[in-house]
Amino acid sequence: MLSFVQDTDLETFLFTNESWYMKQKSRWYDVEVEASRTEGRIASLSTIGDVLAETERPFKLLCMHHEPEYVKTMEKSLQERFGSHLNIFSSSPKYIEILARGVDKGHAVRSLCNAYQLDASQVMAVGDYYNDIGMFRAAGYSVAMANAPADVAKHATAMTKSNTEDGLALAIEAIL
Repeated sequence: MLSFVQDTDLETFLFTNESWYMKQKSRWYDVEVEASRTEGRIASLSTIGDVLAETERPFKLLCMHHEPEYVKTMEKSLQERFGSHLNIFSSSPKYIEILARGVDKGHAVRSLCNAYQLDASQVMAVGDYYNDIGMFRAAGYSVAMANAPADVAKHATAMTKSNTEDGLALAIEAIL
């Protein structure tokens, strides 16, 4: 998988339980540092096994490109090649996430419900992209943001305004 992605024009991050890695600093590195407030580590992804600490476990690849059409093409190619044993989906028009089969936001919701002894009917999920569909299915009540693509929104119980129109706050207020 890593060698396939490295032979494309996608920028790729490897996330572990302790850090995240990228082969070289770029504008994508700066975007991730700002979003996560965590500095990544620079390492060749082809030899990443030599760099990881013994306690680190990779769990996600995040691939990016500035052209949404290229991202769509690459997502389709990745699905055809690896989709039978990996979860591959867009998390924005410029991002592709690659995780182990069965691992997604829905899995996280079910795990949290189990850990806190909650019924899914007690959970509300709010999202706006393809990586949120599993979460919508796992939660008892799901809300799609107005900026969600139609084929994502159809999986939600309800709709709210967009991210820029305080849609999350409105969704929370509506159920309180």
